[in-house]
Amino acid sequence: MPIENLIVARTVSPNRNSPRNHGVDTFTPHCAVGQVSAGWFCDFFSKPSTGASCNWGIGSDGMLAQVVPEGDRSWCTSSTANDNRAITVECASDAFEPYAVNGKVWATLVGLAADVCRRHGKTKMVWLGDKEKSLAYEPKPGEMLITVHRWFANKSCPGDYIYNRLGLLAEEVNKVITGKGEEAMTKEEARKLFEEMYREENPTYNTLEDVPGYWRGDIQALVEGGIVQAWA
Repeated sequence: MPIENLIVARTVSPNRNSPRNHGVDTFTPHCAVGQVSAGWFCDFFSKPSTGASCNWGIGSDGMLAQVVPEGDRSWCTSSTANDNRAITVECASDAFEPYAVNGKVWATLVGLAADVCRRHGKTKMVWLGDKEKSLAYEPKPGEMLITVHRWFANKSCPGDYIYNRLGLLAEEVNKVITGKGEEAMTKEEARKLFEEMYREENPTYNTLEDVPGYWRGDIQALVEGGIVQAWA
């Protein structure tokens, strides 16, 4: 589905600098610490008293809110320099560690990141996985570098769930950009993606009812589609 079709709310937050003073070459996902709606981002970040904002917010149903136009700098990452060059995205998440996001949010995050790359003339998303290397790195023409809030402030954002999957995010975005996404997604790869995204680190769910409610519908769809094996 085109990203434009997912946008259900828009505002122009007063918590911004217009225009940004650097071209876009960075992508910074955040966790919202709550399973909130797209509209919530507009309501919350439109208040001057909030003192913060983002370019985009992804609700728990995968719908999008635009909070700050991409030509402007949001106040999101505790870093003026990063926010001036980054598209910042708040993602609805659990309110507790590891701040997991559901499958709809993840799918929209991938689609939005790929759309951002295309619109800003980028052909590759880059995740270096190291703070010092990333902050010293100057993206090459055509590259979109992933950064995270925890590198600029004493925060866990975007939470370990998203952070540990940023390599996967870059991989999936690059497949979409090159048009190889559907071709590359075999059943085995889909099963691997399922294990990465929907299973917690230690427990194994014995029945569908054991799965947290916000994942259950996605997992049921995977089971019915024959991508993952149903429980005995």
